[in-house]
Amino acid sequence: MLICNPTNPHGRTHSRRTLLDYCLFAEKHDLHLVSDEIYGLSVYDNPAYRDALPFTSMLSLDVEKETGVKFDKSRLHVVHGMSKDFCSNGLRLGVLVTPHNPRLIRTMAQTSMLMKVSSPADVLFSALLTSPTSPTASSATFLDWFIKENRRRLTAAHALVRSWFERRGVRVADSNAGHFCWVQLGERMGWTTLAHEKQGFQQLLDGGVYLGQSLPLPLYKEAQLLTLGSTSGSSWLGLQRAPAGLDARHLCGRSQRVAPGPHPGRGDPRPPARLCLSAREVGRDRWKGASAASRSPEPGIS
Repeated sequence: MLICNPTNPHGRTHSRRTLLDYCLFAEKHDLHLVSDEIYGLSVYDNPAYRDALPFTSMLSLDVEKETGVKFDKSRLHVVHGMSKDFCSNGLRLGVLVTPHNPRLIRTMAQTSMLMKVSSPADVLFSALLTSPTSPTASSATFLDWFIKENRRRLTAAHALVRSWFERRGVRVADSNAGHFCWVQLGERMGWTTLAHEKQGFQQLLDGGVYLGQSLPLPLYKEAQLLTLGSTSGSSWLGLQRAPAGLDARHLCGRSQRVAPGPHPGRGDPRPPARLCLSAREVGRDRWKGASAASRSPEPGIS
């Protein structure tokens, strides 16, 4: 049995009681339980989500002590990696943690000989985990600083994206983990069929914004998926482009498109009330905007 905690793509954390119930279910049915915790360190603050729970790793559970039921620890496994929590998708390095199953570790070690980790990924990940140097005095190690800083930036990016859509009448699903944001564009844009959603998806793509479709499931009436970036980089650039790819009357409440207001990270702490660009402006500024984002003092996290 495979579970994901925090969940992907909903961005929510499971309760301790839920995790224990999964363990009991696996024990009852003689199953191995694999917990994918690749977003475990990417938990952020979301004041609007009052029922948000802290992240609990399967490795922190003492199933027998907490439930009074016998549990085979050798069948509980956790997987993690660099790609999400450490913002390093391209390095392709994964980790299996199974403290009570040395036989499985030996078996995996044999198969891993055919799929060796690259030397750059090995060196970078080892340095990230073990480096004693911290950019700030408030953090003991680089890893400690990185986790705190990543969470701070995720909190800011989510607040920016959520505020931008909610001020335009678009519902945003509650979440407190991961790199995604579910938004209900369907009801705001008048999408009532999968064909409408596909058309909107293509219009956004032509404008330089990638929107995760609800396909293959027919969820066009529910939500679409966005990926969070940084407040001064990819998130802001994407929000600038979004109305140009769609009918601005839906997102801006007016028939004409208007230029964006001040950048929230450069003199104005709030997202602008009006943020719409024409398709021509998006095409003209696309690469210029990307260059500006890359020079930003706060690089994107995605």
